[in-house]
Amino acid sequence: MSIKVSVPAPLRQYCDKQKEIELEGSNVKEVLDSMSNKYNLLYSKVCDENGNVRHYVNLYINGVDIKKKESLQSSVNQGDSITIIPAVAGGNRI
Repeated sequence: MSIKVSVPAPLRQYCDKQKEIELEGSNVKEVLDSMSNKYNLLYSKVCDENGNVRHYVNLYINGVDIKKKESLQSSVNQGDSITIIPAVAGGNRI
């Protein structure tokens, strides 16, 4: 089934500058596998070489962190959306 994945601005360069992509899968892992096939560079920014979500990237299904669900095994259904949120760091001390 087709799942919408929202891509943040810093990562859009890895998926033809699209704000949202559609990928196939019935759980988060399958959606990420689909990402690996269609947008390998984007996948490499979201997941490490072992297929785990990088520690500075958070994934949300309909606004709920996958860590509060079943992580990569979290189910997704038609109409659900996954949002990629990379951590932001930097700035000046005050």
